[in-house]
Amino acid sequence: MQNFLKYYVRLEKGEAEIFEQKLDHLTGKSFPMGTEQDLLKKERKEGTAEGIKKGIEKGAFLKTIKWF
Repeated sequence: MQNFLKYYVRLEKGEAEIFEQKLDHLTGKSFPMGTEQDLLKKERKEGTAEGIKKGIEKGAFLKTIKWF
């Protein structure tokens, strides 16, 4: 929803920055990061966790195979 507001709702000059600042205050962010960067960071973290899970599953499968 934040990206929708950021990219599709026309704000007057300077209002976009005010919107981001107030949003940061409401969400408790203490460092400057845009909404898009925040979403990318979340997706990267979820992707890493999924990759680790698949790697563990593949390793467990390979242990069950008899290699000669």
